[in-house]
Amino acid sequence: MLTLSAPPTFLQLWLLPRLATFEAHIGGLDISLESSDTLIVPTWRGNGARLAIRYGRGPWSDVTSYRLLGDELFPVCAPALLKQHGQPMKPADLARHTLLEVAWNSPQSATVPGWQTWLETVGVANQVSPPQRRYSLSGLAVDQAIAGRGLMLASLPLVMDRLASGVLIRPFGEQHALASPMTYDLLTPAIGEASPAVARFVDWLLQEATVFDGEANKAH
Repeated sequence: MLTLSAPPTFLQLWLLPRLATFEAHIGGLDISLESSDTLIVPTWRGNGARLAIRYGRGPWSDVTSYRLLGDELFPVCAPALLKQHGQPMKPADLARHTLLEVAWNSPQSATVPGWQTWLETVGVANQVSPPQRRYSLSGLAVDQAIAGRGLMLASLPLVMDRLASGVLIRPFGEQHALASPMTYDLLTPAIGEASPAVARFVDWLLQEATVFDGEANKAH
């Protein structure tokens, strides 16, 4: 048994769609998924393990950490929202739209750039009102953005698949992305070794992250 704890939206939008590949082609593990932002202590458990994926700013203490994905943040919205606008959107045009903010409940949340930072960076903070709607989970904001109810400042790993499918778009194209100091990391125990089955899962996960990074770079 492998128990894997991961942030809710990352689990839903990035890991779950890819996990079927592991189960179909590698397998050998019963996998239990825990949706949580709370930092857990990874442990080896006989032939299994309890591991964690965390979004934050390392280094993480008393664990072995593997970087999975870096991050950047940029506005996304439903295609219909852009069509309603009728012309290429400029940052100042956001004054006519609803901004969806993710109020991430974590001690590290203050270091994640938000809409205010983005508005200041592009020089329109005095023209656009602060976000009117806030959500504790990124997934809730993603759903609202897909439904056309506003624009979200989105984390790349959480929305790249939605951009590829066309249900979300970047209204400013490749412009106006904010680098984030946060990363998605896999945490394993600091001492001891993984069983062969767990080691195969770790290798697969790191490879999936490498493939994703490659696809993200091509998209740029």
